[in-house]
Amino acid sequence: MKEKGFTLIELLAVILILGVIALIAVPVVNKIIETSKKSSFKDSVINASKAADYKVLYDDIKGTTTSEVSIYDLIQQGRIKGKLISGKYKIEEEKIIAEYVSDGIYCAYGEIDNLAISKDCNKLDSTGPSIEEAKLVLTSTSKSIKVTLASDLAKDIESGISSYTLSISPKAQDSVNIKNQNEYTFKDLNEGTEYTISVYATNGNEIKSTTISKKYQQNQ
Repeated sequence: MKEKGFTLIELLAVILILGVIALIAVPVVNKIIETSKKSSFKDSVINASKAADYKVLYDDIKGTTTSEVSIYDLIQQGRIKGKLISGKYKIEEEKIIAEYVSDGIYCAYGEIDNLAISKDCNKLDSTGPSIEEAKLVLTSTSKSIKVTLASDLAKDIESGISSYTLSISPKAQDSVNIKNQNEYTFKDLNEGTEYTISVYATNGNEIKSTTISKKYQQNQ
């Protein structure tokens, strides 16, 4: 009885299929791993900020004024454990600001609830985009308002503009995030109603600009 084996063509077909699967799967898996590591680092920065805040409060009770706490001090005093190795926190008017807090791989800068994270501390953009209300253009039909975003509505020299987030009131509607487009239309509006359109920009490091708002009287 003859034993049947794979032909060369069949083997090549299997290898080709496995190669295609690997080509698709590897970048996806790598992205998931990278996102997980970045999220874990962010959690470490936030947890360490709480320890820094407690230290400032403790020093204040003792009569010692402290507004800056280094990662080195927190480690030496046993207040944190983990992979953070450098950087510091500044406490200003109940705000906690991370200044180049790093674990040797990632680096964080900014207010705790709006951290910018990068693999290179030197490339961190610590400021949000600038945005100009005058360059927000609104036009309408009887039941819609079109929001036109000028190309220079928001600017961020360091890391660019990633997206805009739009919202409208008093209409009950979730905010709309738009990328790679310069206009959006709010539909099914009530005639003769005054609406407020609000917009903010987010840069490449996920730092938000201030929110600008403009009132618009819907046509009757």
